Amino acid sequence: MNKEELKVLISSEENKDRYKDFVILDNPVPFNEFAKDKNIDCVQPHIIISHQGKTFITWAGSFEWKNNEINSLDGNCYDETMNILAYEWFENKEENVNCGLEIIVETFN
Repeated sequence: MNKEELKVLISSEENKDRYKDFVILDNPVPFNEFAKDKNIDCVQPHIIISHQGKTFITWAGSFEWKNNEINSLDGNCYDETMNILAYEWFENKEENVNCGLEIIVETFN
């Protein structure tokens, strides 16, 4: 998905409030390069799925990134080279997330 297609998807009626503050990258960047040498309490990937002619974005889990390694928070496996298309930093003090990151990726393993 290119940048313009992602802009259209993010600005759609069902997504415009949820993803309005995401930064869309000019070119996809591998997660491990984007997050190199950062410690992130919680990363929440959102994936783009096409099904029955409709394309949508859905939340796909959570992990932490410490010492340049992924540590799953939900038991799922994540690929550190997944390409980030867009992102948003966040904090959630109630959940002890001082440095959080939501990312939109096309797919991951």
